[in-house]
Amino acid sequence: LNNVMFATADGGLKSKHAVAMEVVSPKLAVKTDGPRRRFLGRNVTHSIGIDNQGTAAATNVQISAKLPTGVRYVSSNNQGTYKPSQHTVYWSLSKLDSQAKNGVELTTTPVNIGNHPIKVVASADLGLVDQTEHPFSIEHLVDVFFDIDDVVDPIEIGSDTRYRVQIVNQGTKTATNVQLFADFPNGLKPVSVDGPLTNRISGQQIVFEPINSLKPGDRISLVVTGRGVAAGDHRVTLKLQSAERPTPVAKEESTRVYSDQ
Repeated sequence: LNNVMFATADGGLKSKHAVAMEVVSPKLAVKTDGPRRRFLGRNVTHSIGIDNQGTAAATNVQISAKLPTGVRYVSSNNQGTYKPSQHTVYWSLSKLDSQAKNGVELTTTPVNIGNHPIKVVASADLGLVDQTEHPFSIEHLVDVFFDIDDVVDPIEIGSDTRYRVQIVNQGTKTATNVQLFADFPNGLKPVSVDGPLTNRISGQQIVFEPINSLKPGDRISLVVTGRGVAAGDHRVTLKLQSAERPTPVAKEESTRVYSDQ
């Protein structure tokens, strides 16, 4: 700014004096970074950045993150204080110089599905305020784990080994139309299955009846018996797919068959 003063008097007297004056002010800008989509029960960390884009230092800077009902507070850095009654995390910074940047981090656990945005507000002296909202969507997770492990290895030609098969829904959503297949190589012959799933042996493949519904935490155990018919290192392949994950996932278990002759 240019501050100008004029003085006049009779007789045409005039005088002028100008003083250049710079007006400075802080200016806060807050932003967030981190995942916008997460599955239930999987921890997530969000970063909150605050910039002073102004020409003067900002003092008594306060940052707050209002958590949605769909997440549970886990931790925060830089001495962040969580107030359960407000479900809000607070940070304080005595001073943020002109053109300086700072940041904090917040870790939460998703507990309810749906859209749960996180509201962040930054404030400072002189009535400075800036705020933003980080979109955050929480979804169910279908995570069907399966494994195969042989009990006896190696085996002689003509003798049997057993394969323990486990299927577990480790996710938070019921899996539907879960289908399991076991493919045997030519050196091994499928013999029988002990377990709750109806099945049929067709040549070198075992086809299991689809599991209509596998709830979170549900577990199915099977024992598959195979017989060695030719010497060599043979691999049994187990494949699993579901309506939620139609692309089959495969796992292999190797069994060595030898001849005692």
